[in-house]
Amino acid sequence: MHDQGQPQTPDRKPRFGVRASRRLAPALAALALLLVPASPAHAARPLELGFTSFSDGLFVNADPAVRNLWLGRASDAGAGMVLLGAHWRNIAPQNPTAAFDPRDPASLGYSFQTLDAGVRDATAHGLKVMIVVTNAPSWAEGPDNPHNGLVGTWKPNPGDVADFGTAIATRYSGRFVDPASPQSGPLPAVRLWQLWGEPNLSVNLTPQYENGNAVAAEVYRLMLNAFYPAVKAVDSHNKVVTGGLAPYGDPPGGFRFRTRPLAFLRQLLCLRGRKHPHKTQCSAKPSFDVLADNPITLGGGPRTSAINPDDVSSADLGNVRDVLRAAERAHTINPGGKHPLWATEFWWASNPPAAGGVRPARQARWVEESLYLYWKAGASAAIMLQIKDNDLEFLGGTGLYFADGRPKPSLTAFRFPFVAERRSKRSVTLWGKAPTGGKLQIRRRSSGHWRTIKKLHVRRGSVFSTRARFQGSAKLEARVGGQESLVWKLGH
Repeated sequence: MHDQGQPQTPDRKPRFGVRASRRLAPALAALALLLVPASPAHAARPLELGFTSFSDGLFVNADPAVRNLWLGRASDAGAGMVLLGAHWRNIAPQNPTAAFDPRDPASLGYSFQTLDAGVRDATAHGLKVMIVVTNAPSWAEGPDNPHNGLVGTWKPNPGDVADFGTAIATRYSGRFVDPASPQSGPLPAVRLWQLWGEPNLSVNLTPQYENGNAVAAEVYRLMLNAFYPAVKAVDSHNKVVTGGLAPYGDPPGGFRFRTRPLAFLRQLLCLRGRKHPHKTQCSAKPSFDVLADNPITLGGGPRTSAINPDDVSSADLGNVRDVLRAAERAHTINPGGKHPLWATEFWWASNPPAAGGVRPARQARWVEESLYLYWKAGASAAIMLQIKDNDLEFLGGTGLYFADGRPKPSLTAFRFPFVAERRSKRSVTLWGKAPTGGKLQIRRRSSGHWRTIKKLHVRRGSVFSTRARFQGSAKLEARVGGQESLVWKLGH
């Protein structure tokens, strides 16, 4: 033992007794915690976000100031892509002449100018564009059309679908210069192509049933298998996305205008059997690169499952994934291998302005909780219906901004989603998507103060997923780069 009475010389190191070590242990432990660097987030799959422009047309508005304002806000909200509608019926001539070449985007009769402006401006804002082709001209619809008022939906001719696919993919190949405005240079390249929206609804594709048999999936597969090689022939980097399926269908019997999404999907993917889908005979394998679904909930919150097992609400996207993986194992998709799953439309309405909506604070919580559930189900992209409220009676309150341009709480929920989910009595999953890079802190409210419980290094736009151990209810938030998430209230 060191002699406390003898002066210490430089070449003799002090040694501590057991009692001294015990007294210093708490201080040393606290120092060690301070010196531990922020831990990296667990490797998490990405989740790309986006908006559509179908219900309001903001991203293809005739006024460039309006277009650019909302495209800029979409980018600022963390979106990586926008979906722009290509209404074939409006772009193509209604009565083509013999000189019209449907495969040539410069052919007299085509009118792409509105879409051109949206594609140029979205690209200039750093947003990827996915073009959704829908609504056939009358001359491209199939024979024996009953003309039931559902224009552009009747058995679109696969050959005409392929021709338009060639034309529009050529126009947005990155190499095409519009002869009408050569001074503008080549139009930007578009690499994402979705064929039809919600093809399991008769408002988009008819017939859904013939003689009591579901036929829409067969009609759609023929269209898809014509569109895919046409778009790929223009550029092999192009990706074809299936039409996102509407969440609900009709019961058997009577007039049926909707096919249940999972029933439609199994038929499209040449599968049979609900519990254990397996390969069945069909005319040809469907060809696509990405499978899309629109997991929308019309009653209850994000964790409310659909009543019918073949319907798909926000809580049921994992069922779509399971059918897709079953088809991949059965080798009924062209090309083979694993295919991404995207949620290409979701929304929650707020009140105000929608009378049937929920409080803006609840809309915000449901937006970020939906994103978490989609990611957890295996989706790698989630597209919100619209960025701004409008005057539509049913969907008017589904934006992240009020109609007058004021932001809602859901804007923060979309840009910086943060969700806590209890895994067990003592373990909690902490999940989110970082709006910027840097050192992210996850904090818990305790005794009137915020206390950091996790530190993670994150990149801008990256998903983080980690765990913490604590019991009981809690108020939690995430912070990075001066930005804060909404407070997540966790129950027991």
